[in-house]
Amino acid sequence: MNKNRQFITVAALLAAVTAGAFWRATGCGFVFDDKQYILANPHVQNGLNWADIKWAFTSMYASNWHPLTWISHMLDNQFWALDPAGPHLTNVVLHIANVLLLFYILRRMTGFLWRSAFVAALFAVHPLHVESVAWISERKDVLSTLFWMLTMLAYVRYAECPGIRRYAPVFVLLALGLMAKPMLVSLPIVLLLMDWWPLRRSAPPVKLVLEKTPLFALSAASCVVTYLAQHAGGAVAVREFPLSVRAANAVVAYVTYLWKMIAPIRLAAYYPHPGVTLPEWQTVGSTVLLVAITAAVIALARRKPYMAVGWAWCTITLIPVIGILQVGLQAMADRYTYIPLIGVFTALTWGIADLFPAPTANKRKSGSQTHVLAIPAVVIIAACAAGTWHYTGYWTSEITLCTRAIAVTQNNAMMHNNLGVALYNQGDIEESIDHFRKAIEISSDFPDAYINLGNSLSDLGYLDEAIIEYKKAIKYNPKDSRAYCNMAAVMGQQGDIGGAIEACRKAIELSPDLAAPHNNLARAYMTVGRTEDAIAEYRKALEIDPESAQAHLNLGEALATAGDDDAAMSEFYEALRLQPNYPEAHLNLGVLNLGQGKPDAAIEHYRQALQIKPDYGAAHHNLAIALYSIGDFAGAWREIGLCRECGVQPNPAFIEQLRQAMPEPNE
Repeated sequence: MNKNRQFITVAALLAAVTAGAFWRATGCGFVFDDKQYILANPHVQNGLNWADIKWAFTSMYASNWHPLTWISHMLDNQFWALDPAGPHLTNVVLHIANVLLLFYILRRMTGFLWRSAFVAALFAVHPLHVESVAWISERKDVLSTLFWMLTMLAYVRYAECPGIRRYAPVFVLLALGLMAKPMLVSLPIVLLLMDWWPLRRSAPPVKLVLEKTPLFALSAASCVVTYLAQHAGGAVAVREFPLSVRAANAVVAYVTYLWKMIAPIRLAAYYPHPGVTLPEWQTVGSTVLLVAITAAVIALARRKPYMAVGWAWCTITLIPVIGILQVGLQAMADRYTYIPLIGVFTALTWGIADLFPAPTANKRKSGSQTHVLAIPAVVIIAACAAGTWHYTGYWTSEITLCTRAIAVTQNNAMMHNNLGVALYNQGDIEESIDHFRKAIEISSDFPDAYINLGNSLSDLGYLDEAIIEYKKAIKYNPKDSRAYCNMAAVMGQQGDIGGAIEACRKAIELSPDLAAPHNNLARAYMTVGRTEDAIAEYRKALEIDPESAQAHLNLGEALATAGDDDAAMSEFYEALRLQPNYPEAHLNLGVLNLGQGKPDAAIEHYRQALQIKPDYGAAHHNLAIALYSIGDFAGAWREIGLCRECGVQPNPAFIEQLRQAMPEPNE
């Protein structure tokens, strides 16, 4: 088999193995940040258009600036709508592309086919990479790495024949990669490492550094933008942990990543930060081990430069995410290894291969180097692929993912809270309360858990208890507008309209760009008859979130109360445009049409409401009134019966009026 055919065959095998290991991901759903990134993001749900492309480049939504990632999600929605299989498939395809590019680049730089294939295969199916591929929100990992690989490839072409025409693609591709995820800030340093090995460029070191000045400038700019985005979104947690704690966790995390590379077991979607509880022996032991490895690769640097390059690749690319500048409250994350482990995979592959030198022409052996290493290589890849297939199954839903994390980690307050949210969303409110309480037991200063516990208690009717939990959330985070907003809703249910209005105003003061406090304030105004004030607040809510069908419905009801039926009808139709299966909008349109002397139109809207929601008692009752108005008394009695079956008692005055027209059939 000639070399080209052999290369193509190996590449096809790599693609097939990667697809097989990750195919299960296409059956997974939306989890964690997917709601914020996709399900609750109107810019993504609108698909691809110029207005939202502009938003992608100017927004720091979700504490990030990564316009190309947003655009990729928009494209997904353009083709797949809200079917999670589509975005998952996109992630898998991008990962396969990264695998093939890595294989091609290593083969081109080093000339070694099987070593390059093994590194690419480890990158392809290692279980630590499941999080980057199986989580839709981590599109930024696989997409930015695509540009990482393309930048490396462009740089290899430049190194073969330096010139501005070949340098320009390097600069452009790096810029694009940084617009997908700032993880690429360390790539210019990796390119310097490549100059040493495997490219072995002979230019003076100072010249090699200077030629990358534009690339370093791009990275510096990306660092500034990223810090501003993270800080604006409250994701930078420097104040949560002192530098000594962050440094101790960082050295332990380095070693833990290496251990999980060797033994990828007990993987979790979230590893809680140990804070000040990290044992000193772990910090000391990890530091000694890292120093020993560094000393060893430096000692071997002249004879085995790939060891130093691979180790430097890993340690340097992990620096932005190792936790010295803490973003989030996790101790570490599997997704952070997506690029760094390439360095270790390369160092180990070349190091082990050099222990089994290929036979020379004068000394033929029964088996070549490839044959000696083939069996263990296949076993390792098969084991990794099986582990990846198994672990991907936990990403099916948020419940399976949180349950898994709780099982393999200790004192995981975040996962208890997230599991509680997932259970709450599927209607298991009482079970969700247990997990919110467990999260609070582990971390007593956890505002989100208090808010979520308050929401669950409120839904079960424990309004006083819910307010207590909201106040605890405010105690630990006085700037959390959600606690004020939710507390206002509960106060409104209790009849404490003054308290509800005050809480809403505080929420708006803290977060003027959130729609929910304006909606809650409007509802409070409606309760005390301040209809015009309510209309003004609903309009403010819609300025913030014009795609909210609920807000359009609420505004329509307020306008109808104010007597502006035409404007109200327009809002109800807008609510239906945004949410076609919206029975309440049809009900309100029926009421307005009947009031305007259009019973046929009213009946049609009531029937559409009941087609969507057959047990909608109010729709049955109003349909009975509309049927009565056109003389269909038998039909009216039929709807009254269905109304009662739904647990809704009909208006006594209307029943008496109907009886006078036609006796009740069962009387």
